[in-house]
Amino acid sequence: MGIRDNDLRVTYDIGIIGAGTAGLTAAIYGARAGRSVALIEPGGWGGAITTTDRIENYPGISDVSGIDFAEGLASQVKKLGCTLIPGRAAGIFLKEGGLKEIVLDNDEKVCARTVIIAVGTHPRRLGVPEEESFAGRGLSYCATCDGAFYRNRRVAVVGGGNSALSEALYLSKLTELVYLINKHETFNGEEKLVREIEKTDNVKLLCNSEIVHILGEGSGSSAYAADYGALPGISGIELKKAGTVSRLDVSGVFVAIGYEPKNGIFSNVADLENGYIVTDENCETRTRGIFAAGDARSKKVRQLTTAAADGTIAALAASKYLK
Repeated sequence: MGIRDNDLRVTYDIGIIGAGTAGLTAAIYGARAGRSVALIEPGGWGGAITTTDRIENYPGISDVSGIDFAEGLASQVKKLGCTLIPGRAAGIFLKEGGLKEIVLDNDEKVCARTVIIAVGTHPRRLGVPEEESFAGRGLSYCATCDGAFYRNRRVAVVGGGNSALSEALYLSKLTELVYLINKHETFNGEEKLVREIEKTDNVKLLCNSEIVHILGEGSGSSAYAADYGALPGISGIELKKAGTVSRLDVSGVFVAIGYEPKNGIFSNVADLENGYIVTDENCETRTRGIFAAGDARSKKVRQLTTAAADGTIAALAASKYLK
């Protein structure tokens, strides 16, 4: 538990913004160091890793689902007595005596002696005119979240990296056909995943192609939609290749074209580089006592292992700062 001040506010030793792998790891190490920890998260515990079907590259764990991995971390955090605060951070403000005040979007305030920013990144948007209107109505950024809605249907996955390849493989087990749309000639994901994709009969590769429009029901004839019954929302897409536009009948579109940071609210306490938070080797920002960990931090490699490493480093550095 934190310490109450004269205004009856609780002041925590470490306030962690974000409950993904980096944030949960930081909470574990902070609590084990004897510090009071508050973990702030607007959604479910686990962050982006919960949208991953299988994890096969974490040392010591040969095969685990993203949800199970996240639940294991969250269970440890709860057993250690960390305080879980639902809410979305809207900013960090410096107070007298070196205290930091985390303001939430519901105007609640969390006071901490140190802060670890572990907000991760957000899915990059497709950029077509109809994107917002079809989001959640046939257009998704998470196959493991929404794939079951498209069982035995035709869907499209957009992207050329590991995320897109993994999404296509996952959906191939549920759907009739997966169109994997890549605007480049080759894929930049792991060779192992590329080989699996090439051996999967119901995944059709469409390279040098990009979606220019998403079509809804009633926006033209759709023999497939008539035969199979499109879900409310998307009935097809318009695809551009070498200057020629063609139509594909699909019920769902899954966007997997990478992630981007949204760290502007922290620019008053941290320097940003291409939107990512700049830190030193101890994950500390330009403001003493404020750290960043995980994918939100400016670095070259963003993997599950590096998120856990960042959380460890940031928590131990915060604990040392508190001494």
